[in-house]
Amino acid sequence: MISLLPSGAEIGIAAVKALACGIAVWAMVKSVDGAPPPVVAMVIGLPVVFAAGYLAMAGVVGPDFLIEVGLRSAQTMPAVLTFIVVAGRFYNRLPLPALLGVSLAAWLVVAWTLSGGAEPWPLPASLSFGVAALLLSHLVFPINARFPISARVQRPGSGAWRVALQAAAMVLLLTVVSRLIGPRGSAVLVALPLAMIFLTIGMKSSGTLNAAATYQSARLAMPGLVAYVASFALLTPLTGGLAACFLAFLPSLAVSGAVVGLRLYLTPKETT
Repeated sequence: MISLLPSGAEIGIAAVKALACGIAVWAMVKSVDGAPPPVVAMVIGLPVVFAAGYLAMAGVVGPDFLIEVGLRSAQTMPAVLTFIVVAGRFYNRLPLPALLGVSLAAWLVVAWTLSGGAEPWPLPASLSFGVAALLLSHLVFPINARFPISARVQRPGSGAWRVALQAAAMVLLLTVVSRLIGPRGSAVLVALPLAMIFLTIGMKSSGTLNAAATYQSARLAMPGLVAYVASFALLTPLTGGLAACFLAFLPSLAVSGAVVGLRLYLTPKETT
């Protein structure tokens, strides 16, 4: 009989993975201190929490499980978008508890609804639905793709420990519960918008009034996240889950770079 919970040895390995992952993520975020805003946007937009979740599962479940998690993760991407759009739309209207409550409730409803089904959706269907959701989000929270080049940007390294903690926590959590909650539950858990939750709490706590640019940037980072999830699902049958966790960063970086380039192109040039 196969145990649904990891062994002590697996948990020990997961703890080492979590520590290594947290240190790597902390170093990555600290490395962009003082970089231009476009570079910061690309690095901070990397799917490190998704990667940490997949990395954790790669050590305790089989390839078929991982492939299904990847496909169902692609289905749940509009849920992450929903959190960003709802939080951005109501940021200045609701206090922090209500804002998080409404945004997380919307995320959960969309994530659980879209992740269902006896079989995961074909990847083209998930990608098409995601593009449609991104375009429709304009009706709730109008899209502004221009890059605030001259805006004052908070030094990302000051919050590096938060991002590292998110990645480490995701490794430990999914190692313990992935087999127990199955591919659907694991896909939903991976799609929990931890980074945006921490950002929202931080901005509200510091009294930031104009947070629109942060939520705009988060929404426009979605194509890079989707590219990572889709690449992971496609690469896992070919390379195995562990290698796919790392190789999927390449197309994600390419897509993120293209989005940042487009935003720079659309942004009026400053004159002196």
